[in-house]
Amino acid sequence: MRNAEDRPLPDVVVLGAMRAGTTFMRRMLEQHPEIRPSSKKEPHFFDYNFYRGERWYRAFYPRKQLKKTQRYLDCTPCYLFHPLAPTRLESVLPKAKLLALLRNPVERAISHYFHEVRRGREKLGLLDALEAEDERLAGEEARIRADTTYEGAAHRRLSYKKRGLYAEQLERWWPWVESGQLMIVQSEELFAEPHRVMAQIFAFFEIDAEHRNPDVRARNKGQNRTEIDGTARAYLEDFFRPHNAALEDLL
Repeated sequence: MRNAEDRPLPDVVVLGAMRAGTTFMRRMLEQHPEIRPSSKKEPHFFDYNFYRGERWYRAFYPRKQLKKTQRYLDCTPCYLFHPLAPTRLESVLPKAKLLALLRNPVERAISHYFHEVRRGREKLGLLDALEAEDERLAGEEARIRADTTYEGAAHRRLSYKKRGLYAEQLERWWPWVESGQLMIVQSEELFAEPHRVMAQIFAFFEIDAEHRNPDVRARNKGQNRTEIDGTARAYLEDFFRPHNAALEDLL
């Protein structure tokens, strides 16, 4: 932090979504010679650490610029979901290129649930956890807005359904981004055709789109899973149906 003023701010930001392939995305991006990622895997500046200030944020980036086309990367999958991230990011990085990675919200929610189970933070069964979510998250967003240092463990960890409301989240970003500033990628397309999709992303970031990643193996896939209760899956499919239709209309 002593020489933070000599360090750049990022100019490309992956916003999320959580459990949508952002670890894989970061791995693909950091293989490109023109991208320098933050030294901390997920800075969480615009969601949980904004009160620490810009010098703290800059400290995660290198001092030396290797090329004029160098891009500096922040890949933090909670930004898309956090209610205060859009205004905060616009105030610090108004011209940054933004990328949202969206996964089928049913699969994303299931993956998120098992992620929390593996870490010992979820004790309920899948369907019980889904049904308990509204009560668990009650008042969390208001507390986040009222206290800039409040992280909100339930909001961050137990938001299985709410994080899949992509139309609602993107609409929150709309007023703060200019035309051509935000790219939206479908996770399933990235996993199926990583070279093609990454070439599109590199072009969007205005760096060499001909670069081909030597390593396109998925990361952070987790170890799901026991058999998924069909009732829980049907519950999620019914829940997300109108929200998916809203997303299709929005896009």
